[in-house]
Amino acid sequence: MKKGEELIDLLEDLKFLHGELCLPFEQAEINRTTWIIPDCLPLEISYCFMPVVTAFIIQEDVKSLVNVDPTEDMLNFCTTLQAAWLGEKSQREARIQTLFDQVEPIWLRLQVSQEEIQSFIEEHCGLSIATIAAYEVELERVKILRRESLGGFIQAIRQEIQGLWDRLLYGPRTMEGFAAFYEGRLCCAIQSLMSER
Repeated sequence: MKKGEELIDLLEDLKFLHGELCLPFEQAEINRTTWIIPDCLPLEISYCFMPVVTAFIIQEDVKSLVNVDPTEDMLNFCTTLQAAWLGEKSQREARIQTLFDQVEPIWLRLQVSQEEIQSFIEEHCGLSIATIAAYEVELERVKILRRESLGGFIQAIRQEIQGLWDRLLYGPRTMEGFAAFYEGRLCCAIQSLMSER
């Protein structure tokens, strides 16, 4: 593969990752933070090559690159940037999944409708920083709601446990072994403790 073709392939991949990560379009905003430029790339090299990358992302000017014979430095820069953006994509995916895994069971316990859940997911899709922030805010919101409605929350959990016992065909003797399940005073003490937190 010619170096020019290799460069175009790298730039096309960077353009795709740029869209997935919702990075800025303004060339004036080029800096390590907004464009996720790794520290291993010296700033002088970044300022030399980033305008080519951003021009391709914004204008997709392939024609001007067809006859270009890029240097090894240019290819190395694009390869390193690609690896950094792939790493950032993986981190954001993992963070969003972690937040969703914390939010979803609380939604279900609070009996949030499937329509509301689906609406939130559709409204906050993608891998942008704003999406992560929305999930973090939602997690805090549902934790507050859970604390406020702890009595109903405990009752829902008891019903769920009772349902599991029924499916496991637990008899009265087996269920007697779970005395804390029936202890109202203990439940109230726990509820008070959780409310304070």
